[in-house]
Amino acid sequence: MTSYPEILHYLGRYHILLLHLPIGFIAMAFLMEITARFRKTESYDSAIVFILFWSAVLSVLTSISGYLLSFEGGYEINLLDQHFWLGIATTALTFVVYGLKKAKNNSRISFVGFLGLAALLGFTGHIGGSLTHGVDHLSTYRPVFTKFNRSKKDTPLITGSTEIFSGIIQPIFEDKCVQCHNTQKIKGGLLMTTADGIKKGGDSGHFLKARDISQSLFLQRAKLPLDNKEHMPPRGKNQLTEDELSLLEWWIEEGATFSQPLDSIKQPNAVKTIIEKMNLRPKGVFALDIPAANPSKIKALNDKGVRIWSLAKDSPLLQVDLSNDENISSKTIASLGNFSKQIIDLDLGHSSVDDHALKKVSNLEHLSRLYLQGTKITNAGLKQLSDLKYLEYLNLYQTDVSDEGLVHLEKLKNLEVLYLWQTKVTTEGIQKLKAAIPNLKITMQSGDDVFADVKLNAPNIEIIGKRNLFKDTLIFKLKSSFKGANVFYTLDGSEPNEESLQFKDSVILTQSADLQALAIKDGWIKSDPLKKELVKINKLAKKITLSKEPSPDYPGKGPQTLSDLARGSNFVKSPSWMGWQGSNVTTVLDYGEVFEMKEIKVGFMENTNAWVFAPRGLQVWTSKDGKNYEQVVSEKYEPRDGPSGVELRFLSHAFDAHEARFVKVKIEGNKKNPDWHLAPGEPSWFFMDEIVVN
Repeated sequence: MTSYPEILHYLGRYHILLLHLPIGFIAMAFLMEITARFRKTESYDSAIVFILFWSAVLSVLTSISGYLLSFEGGYEINLLDQHFWLGIATTALTFVVYGLKKAKNNSRISFVGFLGLAALLGFTGHIGGSLTHGVDHLSTYRPVFTKFNRSKKDTPLITGSTEIFSGIIQPIFEDKCVQCHNTQKIKGGLLMTTADGIKKGGDSGHFLKARDISQSLFLQRAKLPLDNKEHMPPRGKNQLTEDELSLLEWWIEEGATFSQPLDSIKQPNAVKTIIEKMNLRPKGVFALDIPAANPSKIKALNDKGVRIWSLAKDSPLLQVDLSNDENISSKTIASLGNFSKQIIDLDLGHSSVDDHALKKVSNLEHLSRLYLQGTKITNAGLKQLSDLKYLEYLNLYQTDVSDEGLVHLEKLKNLEVLYLWQTKVTTEGIQKLKAAIPNLKITMQSGDDVFADVKLNAPNIEIIGKRNLFKDTLIFKLKSSFKGANVFYTLDGSEPNEESLQFKDSVILTQSADLQALAIKDGWIKSDPLKKELVKINKLAKKITLSKEPSPDYPGKGPQTLSDLARGSNFVKSPSWMGWQGSNVTTVLDYGEVFEMKEIKVGFMENTNAWVFAPRGLQVWTSKDGKNYEQVVSEKYEPRDGPSGVELRFLSHAFDAHEARFVKVKIEGNKKNPDWHLAPGEPSWFFMDEIVVN
């Protein structure tokens, strides 16, 4: 940092704010000039003169602040000189065009001056962008003319002969640091595109000190709080992950070598684990470069009742659930054609899909998982699937397919899992298919000594009114999709067995219940238990306030969503879900009158594949007057240590019974994805649908 007065540093920073004003003003004046000439009218002239006057004034202020900003250093000198003189030229030409328009000169010279000003403005902005974002700032992400692909599959595998610096460390610097420390923008005098530049360091001294983490400046700054102005990378830039910090620390501790191969350096188990993760490669459809689908078309299908959503946040891949739909036609399946490249998971189980509709399924070229259990499809339908080369999972349970149909599956060389129990296939047909696809895992019927035993599916629950939150009574039924299976259940959270209550007819609840139910049948493995919290609510909140509004993508139905007797579904776009990303939130519920409280339940979703995590903490206070609060709950929760599917649960806590009217609830989010996640360090979500106080 140079030693000129600090106030000038401060004023120079206003360049970023000011420069947008003359750009917008000049663009507006230019558009008005074109419109006026097209319509052959002078009605816009006074407005154009007014706008050009302030454009000229603001251009002067922008040029001055830019000049002051340049004293901070860190910019490539040739680009800086170009940008400076182009800025001066833009300011001067703005005054010229302003003078011509003020003199009511509407000749060709005036218009040519306007064209020149617009072109000069654009070029000046481009050079400014090159100063701050690098000379390739426009071409890096260009979608049509230049193919841009950061896919992990294109990076070389790390082996024992891999040079540590070029193969492991430098890619981290290129991703997180080089944007500000390259040959065109040497921020702080530090060049990080070469080993020599890193060894030399910058204006603040040595970049690193071998075998001494505490004296390595870049690690010190990387560990500063994000809001510290010395933190690197700066706030708003892509931050280093925990794994990347661990690798950089290991590199320093082992001597910060720039030429040695990996197998010549000691590797702790933690480092080996990180490198193993770096070497993981996507396979099958996940290894393809697939464009994202049109969001408006996805929404249009959702609006028609087709359950379609992304496999994970920011993933172009889609999954579709049409299970139990008794009105599926070829037209329904054809409507998925707009997403033929993106759909990889399609559930048609127990639906009305038939062979004719299945012909349309064959157009989903990247389909990886297909559920057809309990449908009317036959051998002719399987013939339609023979070209699905990415198909890995196929469920044909309880269909009329036979050995004749299995012949059509022999072309599916990527098929890994096939379910065939309660079909017409024979052992001979299975063995023939296994010969064609040796690694295929086939699940047949129980007792077959060639194939795996079959576990029953968990029973389904049918709630009258379709709500598991209720005020007075709740009626539900339990059923198994397996003919002849018996369903046993408990209401106290204990795991059921044959001695438990057996479901016969409807069950009527008048109190909350922690339901567990399982299916049991002779000769079959008993199912996993169905678990469901059925919650009676004594009071609904009259008014709810939030410290932070939810994401506009997941707003629920407003604050009252948290006390409306409606739980969210497995679908994140359900109107009962409110979602927050990377933050905590505090809500205050006003029940309108004082009553006795002794328990709280907070409903949430966890689906780590979609970056949705359970809360990390819960704090609860109660109050009679809304001013004086008493804390009744303070809990921390251990984060999940591995991925999960969709889980809907409650945080439930009892406390000493006392009277209150207001309840303040603070939910602590997970804030960022953990190290084991596919996108470690990225902001995570938490979803909340209901807060119950009894």
